[in-house]
Amino acid sequence: MSGFLILLDRVQNELTRIRIADISTAADVQAADAGRQP
Repeated sequence: MSGFLILLDRVQNELTRIRIADISTAADVQAADAGRQP
């Protein structure tokens, strides 16, 4: 059972990392769009 919990924790950490990367990428895209505005 503890092995399953460790695996679950690892998956959650990976999902969180992906979500953070998506958010930072979206922020970069918005900043680039704002920079292109006149």
